[in-house]
This record gives sequence, C-alpha cells and structure tokens, in this order.
Amino acid sequence: MPPKGSSEHLQKYVQPLPVDIIQLPELIPHNPLSWVIVIYSFLQQSMKMKKSPIEVRYENMTFKVDTLPEMKYLWDHGFFGKGILSRSEPTWLDRTERRLLKTNGSLTSEEIVKERRRLREEFKTERKKLDDLERTFKLENNLNELQKLESKRHLLTEKRTLINKTKPTITEIESDKDMRLEDKELIISDTTIKRMEYLELMPVESLFLLLLNSIKIKNPETGSNYTSVQLFKKLATQCGSITPDNYFITQFLIYYHYKSLGWCVKSGMKFSSDFILYERGPPFQHAEFAITIVHDKQVKDFTYYGSINRVVGVVKKTMVLSFVQSPPLSVFQESWDALSDNKLETMFDLLKLYDIDEISYKRWSPSRTRE
Repeated sequence: MPPKGSSEHLQKYVQPLPVDIIQLPELIPHNPLSWVIVIYSFLQQSMKMKKSPIEVRYENMTFKVDTLPEMKYLWDHGFFGKGILSRSEPTWLDRTERRLLKTNGSLTSEEIVKERRRLREEFKTERKKLDDLERTFKLENNLNELQKLESKRHLLTEKRTLINKTKPTITEIESDKDMRLEDKELIISDTTIKRMEYLELMPVESLFLLLLNSIKIKNPETGSNYTSVQLFKKLATQCGSITPDNYFITQFLIYYHYKSLGWCVKSGMKFSSDFILYERGPPFQHAEFAITIVHDKQVKDFTYYGSINRVVGVVKKTMVLSFVQSPPLSVFQESWDALSDNKLETMFDLLKLYDIDEISYKRWSPSRTRE
C-alpha cells in the first residue's frame, strides 16, 4: 500500500465518481495529424469504458456487489461501499491468498495497520521496562546505569519515529504456522481461494449510484429494474411512516447534500455519527468531519450530543450538527403523492422542500484555553 497522497494514489484514484469521461487532446482543425490523434484517443478510451451499469443484488435492505472487477471499480471510482470482511476497501481475497497460498503482492491497508499496532505494543512494553529500571536506579542512586538508560531511551524514541515513517515489508508480517480447519475449507485448488467477500453499499449510496445510472437493481417482485423514484419510495417506506421526518429521506438528503459539494461521504457508525467526510477519500487522509443529523422534530438533549462529541474528539475529528428543517405535513404529503416512477424531477421537487443548516460543535475546556 503506497503512502497517503502518493503519486501512485493520485494516478489510481483519478475519478471521484463511477462515470466514464472521455478526455480528448486539443484539436487543430487544419492539421490532419491532429485529427488522427483525437480519433485514436477517442477510440482507445471508448474501448475501456464500462458497457453497462453494474448489477447490484438487493436483499432485505442490503445492497450487494459480488463480482470482483465491479467491486474494485466502485471503490476506485469514488470509494463506494465497504468490503464486509475488510476495514473498507475489499482486500480480503488478496490477504487470504497471500496467507494461505503464499502469493506475492503489495501489502493491504489492513496488514500495514496490524503490523504497526504490533510494533507500537512492543514499543510500549519496552518503554515500561525502561521506566521501571529508571525508578529502581534512582532509588539506588546509580548514576552510571542511569546514563546508559538515557542512551537506550534515545534509541527507543528513534524506533518509535520510524514506525510511522516506514512501511512494513511482507517478510515482517507474521503468518499462522498451523492452518486452521476453516482455512482448509477455503482452498479450492493450489491457486484458487473460495470468494467469501462482497461489497456492501449503504442504501443512500445505492440510490445515488442509481441516479448516476452507474448501477442497476432488479425488483424481485416484478423482475424489472428499479427506477430511481421507485427505489426512493421503496426505501422510505421500509424506514418508518411516510412523514416529513422519515429516516431514509433525511439520510439521503444529507448524503446528497455533501456529495454535491464534492465531499467523499462514508458511514459514521464507527464514531457514533451518521456520516464522516473525507476531502478526497480514505487512501489520502483521515476523515476531517463527523456529521450528526438533527431533525427539527427529533431534537435530543445536551447529554446526547455531548457524548457523541467526546467520541468524535478522541479520534481528532470535528463534529458537525446538520439541522434539517422539514416542510409542513400537508405540503410534504402533496409532494409525496405527486411522485411519479418515470419522472425524476418529482423526487427532487420533494427534496427541495427541505432546508439544511450546519453548526460546528466543539467542546471548550477552560483549563486548556487560559492565556
């Protein structure tokens, strides 16, 4: 895995959305060679474009992408979804093949994080030993040993710095000595592993991708593909009563709001929030903001938001309260009844009835902000 923000990442994650765009060189009309270059570039890029939307399986509010190329495509073009057996990017197959079949390849983010955590634990153990020895030598007033201890502490500090700056190698990653029974069941042949991981999309991600015509979702009841409005109505109905504060409608409203502003939006469940915002995406930097949706009809008490802020503060993120002002019930109901399966503008007419305000929430500690 390359370092965050490396040139390899910049080349790999060029497109922020799974939408193929043909970029042509400048055309000089009176130059025949320029026409040849433009036509060649157009044909070359056209052949690489995806020919049809990705098929997504819909089962009980779960949206699944099973095929490996499509999983990688959605992740590489906007970081959509999550590998169910990975931290984020679906890398379970690569990690398992390296562990069981001893294949070569670059380290995944999970393996790098695991190895660095192991090294940090070793550092803490060694530091504790030095602290215990220092306490003992001070009681004995042993100056010679204290001087030796200081040099060891300096070397340990340098080692701690190198943990974050250097990337572990494959040989440093320890593998299991004994193969487990469940591991043996995964091996199909000497070169093949059974695929167990799929990419799971959030419902709001699925609707957003359907709006872009990047995926298609089959309706198991009719056998035909969902339109965007049909899926919108289906998910809203499954998330409670159809009222202005419907859970799915407010979730999609906030998700679409930040996507339209250019943010990479991922689930914030891990940090007790609704969403987290990346400036570019997980491979480049950590999420900067954690979004908590506040509906005008479902306001919590101060303790609730204070508790979330403590969780968010520990991981060095900024908590943002996104206030959703909903329309009156009569206006909402009229717009809901006007939804038409084949008229996308009716869905956006409904979303336009809402207003969004944002407040950055920070905990102020008087003892830490004294002059």
